[in-house]
Amino acid sequence: MTNSVLVYGDQGVSLEYLEAAVESIQGCFPGVKVRRTSAAEIRAGGWEDSCLALVVPGGRDRPYCEDLSTVGTDSVRSFVQNGGLYYGFCAGAYFASKNIVFEPGTENEIVESRPLNFFPGTARGSIVRPYRYNSTFGAALVKIRVAGLEHGSENLETVLYSDGGCAFLTDDNDPRVDNVEVLASYSDPVLQRQGIHDRVAAVVRIRVENGVVVLSGVHPEVSMKRIELWQSTRGSPVLPEQDAFGEASDLTQDTQRQHVLNYMFNDLGARLSQIH
Repeated sequence: MTNSVLVYGDQGVSLEYLEAAVESIQGCFPGVKVRRTSAAEIRAGGWEDSCLALVVPGGRDRPYCEDLSTVGTDSVRSFVQNGGLYYGFCAGAYFASKNIVFEPGTENEIVESRPLNFFPGTARGSIVRPYRYNSTFGAALVKIRVAGLEHGSENLETVLYSDGGCAFLTDDNDPRVDNVEVLASYSDPVLQRQGIHDRVAAVVRIRVENGVVVLSGVHPEVSMKRIELWQSTRGSPVLPEQDAFGEASDLTQDTQRQHVLNYMFNDLGARLSQIH
């Protein structure tokens, strides 16, 4: 079977974020086979040997847990521990964290642990509040600072789309914290008023035995072109009319967003270069 990047696309996954993930992978790696996978396929096993990377897009992660069940999550964990790559965007990142704290004190509250437990700490969100499902509340453009990507003499700072996204807070009592590398942190002053300060992680890379996990609380796979498409097809704004972050025009500088995406996909790129 041809080696492929598998994108999870079962219950709970947003079709829009699924399409954005597939498009972004194909844009970064033209010619690489990208296909959708299901909870049933992951539970059944046999996909691992031909899988270059497993990508889990945004949506709602509770159905991911329910459909994959213990069998599926064990299969994913084993895949990574044995050298596989896992990429999680938004809900895919919550799903891969040890703990979730989402919208505490609201009707959407989720305070739970997660069985994959790749990130040794808590994925806490929404970083933009208040958040409501199926609305523009909690959707905005946020500033991040990317470590290791220089713009001039400083780390690259850009804006990315967030929709119920999270910050990653490590558990300092967990011995695995030394395996976590912060690729990007939040740098927006509006977030600071919500208790999200500089150097709080927005994107993390985690070494899990022989494999690698990259988790993003924001959506680097979503371009302004795609946001504009969503707005035209929905007939209503995807972003709030009054964007609290005042950076909507910055996302048109898609080159920086693409740099961030390529940076996140470094491990996949290295693996592909070994194959070819």
